[in-house]
Amino acid sequence: MKISWKGLLIGLCLFFPVGAGAEVLTVTPPSGDIHAGTSIDVTIAIDDSTAIAGAAFTLLYDTDVFQLTGISSTFFDIFTNQWNSLSPVPDPLPPADVTVDGQLYTRPLAANTTASGTMVAAARVQSGVTTDTLFTFTFSIDNDAALGSYPITIQPTSLNNTAAGYPAEGMAIPVLVGADPNQTDPALAYPVISANLVSGNIVLIILDNDIDGIDDNWEIKYFGSIGAASATSDTDHDGYSDKQEYLNQSNGILDSNGAIFDPNVKNAPNGVGYAAKNFMPAIYMLMLNKPIE
Repeated sequence: MKISWKGLLIGLCLFFPVGAGAEVLTVTPPSGDIHAGTSIDVTIAIDDSTAIAGAAFTLLYDTDVFQLTGISSTFFDIFTNQWNSLSPVPDPLPPADVTVDGQLYTRPLAANTTASGTMVAAARVQSGVTTDTLFTFTFSIDNDAALGSYPITIQPTSLNNTAAGYPAEGMAIPVLVGADPNQTDPALAYPVISANLVSGNIVLIILDNDIDGIDDNWEIKYFGSIGAASATSDTDHDGYSDKQEYLNQSNGILDSNGAIFDPNVKNAPNGVGYAAKNFMPAIYMLMLNKPIE
């Protein structure tokens, strides 16, 4: 999908005088336990939103682990609500949607997912809103995501689309843009507002109701329930316990043949956590105890 960032920002990406002071734009993941295979909301909040009329940035995250499924914003509201918030209310109301490059928009908010994150641009017709949350990003977490801490970061967006008027070497566009403080003509006055960008971390932990050291989601994926495997079971009898196969897979460790560890498929021996089986110990004992003729 091609997005006309210049058009959607309504010219906000031109050169403006830098405003005094700096706002703080903060990435905040949800509190509490976060598990693979679930969905989470990550908010982008600002310490003072009263003078903000636009925002444009790139949100960086591990796209192999997190898939963006939605962006919502009551701050950058739908066109109809924004028109109705004006005083006086326009009569007749301007259009409730706009089509840009074949894409229908019902709010002035555009997103473009890249290999390393998502570019976001949004605008509103006036400032004065006092909510702290500018955006809510909803992510689904991959079922096979390894445990650990994953940074999620805001950075300025650099555009190099010469067809849209940007230089080929790229131009970093403003992260925050303000509106005319007197609201006399918000379409004409857009000072850049400097911002301190605060990153967040998404920490994945295991959900382990049967306390066997194996993530419940992983057990359900491979065994259909959380009771079929344990810390000592070895379902495929390959010398790796089911827990060891879970740990190896979660940590990206492959067997000596370069295969992913799978508790239902025999993996090559002598890898991390391999324990050679002492098959038929009772027969060995009988043979040792039998008199030699």
